[in-house]
Amino acid sequence: MIQSEIRFEHPSVVDAKSLFRLAACNDNLDLYPEYFYLVWARDFRKTSLVAKSGDRLLGYILAYIRPDDNRTLFLWQIAVDPSVRSSGLGFSLVKKLIDSVGEDVSAFEATIDVCNDAAYNTLTSLAKQYETNVSQKDLFLESDFISSHHKETLIRLERKKELVNEGVEQE
Repeated sequence: MIQSEIRFEHPSVVDAKSLFRLAACNDNLDLYPEYFYLVWARDFRKTSLVAKSGDRLLGYILAYIRPDDNRTLFLWQIAVDPSVRSSGLGFSLVKKLIDSVGEDVSAFEATIDVCNDAAYNTLTSLAKQYETNVSQKDLFLESDFISSHHKETLIRLERKKELVNEGVEQE
């Protein structure tokens, strides 16, 4: 699939079923109830993106502005269709979303299982591209969960002051 054939847009409620299906075919993601994706597509659509070719959903990124820190965008979940993995689509989704939020957002956070190489590599590539400061810490331990769950490591990318002042070019 050629990246130029892909269009990026904010999700709508109509996309919720496809969001759920795509999450279900990604073993390394937490799968939430369908209702979650419906609400997300309605209430957090402006801070999320989907990638489509024709009517087919190829990937998505779900994100939100943290309520207690409106300069931080939390990247909740990124999924890419297995047929286009290793194509750079996940990176493109994150980059397009970051570019679209503008200079008011100066930090980006995500929690990951450090064994998830794709997620970790995407975040470290972003850190290089945007010349950010990177910090990492354990946010939630296995013991914080009722059921068996890996620890969640928080990765925080912060734009350096000079980049924040320059802003981000809008596409």
